Amino acid sequence: ENRFVVTGAFGTLLHSVDGAEWVTAPPARIIPFVAAYGAGRFVAVGKQGLIVSSEDGTAWLERNSNTRLPFEGLTYADRQFVALGHDGNFATSSDGINWALTFGQRGLFTLAYGNGLYLALDVSTNIWRSTDGRGWGTEFSTSGFRPKNIGFVNGAFFVVGENGSVL
Repeated sequence: ENRFVVTGAFGTLLHSVDGAEWVTAPPARIIPFVAAYGAGRFVAVGKQGLIVSSEDGTAWLERNSNTRLPFEGLTYADRQFVALGHDGNFATSSDGINWALTFGQRGLFTLAYGNGLYLALDVSTNIWRSTDGRGWGTEFSTSGFRPKNIGFVNGAFFVVGENGSVL
């Protein structure tokens, strides 16, 4: 069955089978920031190290992230979930249930995957790259451009900045 899941303010998790009618899932203990789907389940991450997962997008179970640091970014790619936090915390999981925590580059807040690479944005003007979602190195600086989000569409990465600017 197809299902959409979105996160919202104050711990809101919504799900829909058609994208038109939405149902509220029970609120999470801690506010989730972002959700992803992979390995047959939905995963959401957020404040205080929150990681929750759901087989159907309606009933959510809390998972052990081994940290109280918040996660702001999440993706599922290359057969793994990668969650990242502004404080340099990274968690990876092949199933969305069991998570391995590592620490690395601080300041990263969102990420995307494509062409065998993870790219992440930091809070200043840098774009970082990783081949495994664990080790990160600077790809390049976007001097004068304040990135807000990154995505991968039709074979290319796109970075959206303040005031609707796009790289």
